[in-house]
Amino acid sequence: MGWTGPSVVTVHDLIHLKMSRFYPPHVPVVARAMIGAAVSRARLVLADSQCTRDDLREVFGLSDDRVRVVPLGVSDVYAPASEAECRAYRVSRNLPEGYVLYVGARKGHKNLSLLLRAWAAMPGGDRPPLVLSGEPWRSDDPLAREAEDLRVLGSIRFSGRAHDDASGRMLYASASLYVQPAFYEGFGLPPIEAMACGTPVLSSDGGSLREVAGGGAELLSPEAHESWAARILALLGDGEARAAMRARGIEHAKQYRWDKTAAMTREAYADALG
Repeated sequence: MGWTGPSVVTVHDLIHLKMSRFYPPHVPVVARAMIGAAVSRARLVLADSQCTRDDLREVFGLSDDRVRVVPLGVSDVYAPASEAECRAYRVSRNLPEGYVLYVGARKGHKNLSLLLRAWAAMPGGDRPPLVLSGEPWRSDDPLAREAEDLRVLGSIRFSGRAHDDASGRMLYASASLYVQPAFYEGFGLPPIEAMACGTPVLSSDGGSLREVAGGGAELLSPEAHESWAARILALLGDGEARAAMRARGIEHAKQYRWDKTAAMTREAYADALG
């Protein structure tokens, strides 16, 4: 028989339901059934953000007393690096100076198409290098085809795989600007990691990003690629503005620590058992 005692379930996001247009028709149906079954029998449901809590209330009718917000955290490894460290890292990864960085999956709701259109809207001689985390895309990837159609392929670089927090830290710290264009996030950890490393963050206000990143990032609509193009170029040309964003971001990231997440999670499980 299955477990019949008290249970706690963590729901990170409802992306498959909120962004169903990016998935085959059966995926939201399966996701709704699985999440619905899990939350219906749980004594407590943990959500990464107020946004996810509100989504759970809207979609599954959960009352606020059954959902507890437990934000995610940033490893202590993520911290600013010296210019010498950053220069050595860029050389080791064959990455250009002054790059703009995106870290994460390349799924439809991540809205990377906006970045490609923003780069296309920039004058050719002004385009900074855009570095995407992970391995290069395949030539038949829709994003690769779009980049080719927009004639921005020459501006795109790939970081290769970051195997641990130490290499992730250097990827963030060596960037001049971090960008997060997603339509929706249930939390949005990479922008906070970038802030902790002292990298200015330009983010969309989609999903939880206004709530989680807004105190340390500059926010734009995930629909306005021309605004992104203009703001990216403006920030790259304004060292004082980036320095102010760097200081604000480092301070903002301090509230998201894994020890705090662990303590809140432990308290929730104790309450569920109580």
